[in-house]
Amino acid sequence: MTSDLTADFTLNPDFSQIESDRPQIEVNQRFPLFFSELRPFFVEGAEIFNIQAPVTFVHTRTIVDPDYGAKMTGQLGAFSLGVLSANDIAPGKVDDPSDLAFDQSAQTWIGRIRYDLYAESNVGVILTDREFLNSYSRVFGADGNFRLSPTIATDFRAVRSSFKDLDVAQVGGHMLQAGIRQSSRFWTWGLTGYEISPEFETEVGFVRRRDTRRVESNVGHRFWPETWLIDWGPQLTYARTYDFDDTLQDENLGTRVNFSFARNISFNARFDRDLERFEDIEFTQNRFAVGGSVNANRRYQFGANVHFGDQIFFDGPFMGEEFSWNVNSTFRPLDRLQETLRFDHSRLTDPAAGGAELFDIKIIRSQNYLQLTNRLGLRNITEWNTEDETFDLNFLFNYRVNAGTAFFVGY
Repeated sequence: MTSDLTADFTLNPDFSQIESDRPQIEVNQRFPLFFSELRPFFVEGAEIFNIQAPVTFVHTRTIVDPDYGAKMTGQLGAFSLGVLSANDIAPGKVDDPSDLAFDQSAQTWIGRIRYDLYAESNVGVILTDREFLNSYSRVFGADGNFRLSPTIATDFRAVRSSFKDLDVAQVGGHMLQAGIRQSSRFWTWGLTGYEISPEFETEVGFVRRRDTRRVESNVGHRFWPETWLIDWGPQLTYARTYDFDDTLQDENLGTRVNFSFARNISFNARFDRDLERFEDIEFTQNRFAVGGSVNANRRYQFGANVHFGDQIFFDGPFMGEEFSWNVNSTFRPLDRLQETLRFDHSRLTDPAAGGAELFDIKIIRSQNYLQLTNRLGLRNITEWNTEDETFDLNFLFNYRVNAGTAFFVGY
């Protein structure tokens, strides 16, 4: 519309065949997992809706099956704005024609405005609304980010929700968060606190955990030998989580040390001692982790992480022993060819039963990119998951006409 303002429209979009979600271990998870939005219409310009907080206020994957959508994002002077509207026919896909929801659609509206005060400082508001028959889910909030000095920054979030289901009365909840942090050449520290009420509800966003009051803190120091070891330093983190009845739910104490070497080589090690309350049982867990990465060559990158220690088996519940690791690598043998390979493995055993295996999951994922010509490209994603014994192939051809026009054929 202008050099700084873009409008997007879509009719009957169907992006389900051209991308697959990044792999995650889904077994023995206490809280829901977050899967990122991948559909191009929703991804473009999505940064205006992103607010760093314990709650994801805009998660467009909640718009499951839209017939149409419209969006405007960009800047007007010191204002950044985003407006999105879409319907969703998924709630109306019921079999009974006498059902009130039959063949009905939900409407979603999202609005976001942010005003830039000065360098890295801004204030903003956000509004989300989803309407379906006589139900609704509405969220309104304000946020601010402020750069107090070259090394110190602070922020706040204050959000209120109003929710009414088809069969229940209206309920209201809130989310409050504030934090301050410093990052200088030698010292880093931060202090953050937030609370999410038990009644906080949104059908447009993503909430991992409710009924939570949490305080997090961290402090770290960095040394600069500036030889083959460029810098290294320890870090200490501590956090406590209570519910709204003032019952301690979690206590987390972690120590970490990071090393950065020449030629983009890094290494880290971590030890955590956690208390976690589950079904009124307090579990104390000791966890260890080591990891590193090598990015010394444009043609090759490599990274690996290993985790082992105590882990609650939530179907018990009882304490198990976890061993998990992942390896990821990227190869570029040719300028037009790139291969990314990732291997995830997670295993949990029961020490009280002589090390009996509770689960053992492996995920192998390969992504291949081949640029056949300057305009024509091919991508393939291959994945093997032992959790449900699935083997997936995802092919995508793309032809780019110009900087703003492309055609896709996927299977």
